[in-house]
Amino acid sequence: MGRRVSIPLRSFAGKTGIKPFCSWRRNRRAAHEMLTKVVVRDYHPVFCKEAILLASAILKKPEAFGKHIERSTASATLSILYDYPTLEDEHDETVTRIHTFVNRLSVACVPGAYLVELFPWMVYIPERYASVLITGCLVTHCKRNARFAKWKREGMEHYRQHATMFNGLLNSVFRDVVS
Repeated sequence: MGRRVSIPLRSFAGKTGIKPFCSWRRNRRAAHEMLTKVVVRDYHPVFCKEAILLASAILKKPEAFGKHIERSTASATLSILYDYPTLEDEHDETVTRIHTFVNRLSVACVPGAYLVELFPWMVYIPERYASVLITGCLVTHCKRNARFAKWKREGMEHYRQHATMFNGLLNSVFRDVVS
């Protein structure tokens, strides 16, 4: 990922399977083991159920074809990965939060999206510096300092939100497996 706003996401990426290129081969091998022809047969009931629901939804409301595909894909993925119940509509809270994560990650990965890519020393700016206003400074100078490390504040907050969400999903699976 390089030096992007996703600095907090880098450590988060290791927990979610989104890793830098250097470990790409290791991830590919792990994914290959779980997606072989023999293993994928176990997912057949999930895909059949989702296909029936998708066909039914498209017949009822063909103008929302894209939304139906998104719901079906998200439902199948959540069912396989997290043993999540079938989604009735695309407005599920978990799906909305995952879409938010993907959108934020897409924005963060655009080259040149944040100055930290051009000035790597900005990584060392403390998070609290962005919210501390020096007394006696000019108003414009204070405003400049307040938004100087906005990318870092936002990145850390997004990291906390998304880590909580994914850890919650993983913990629910762990509880089901253990009990």
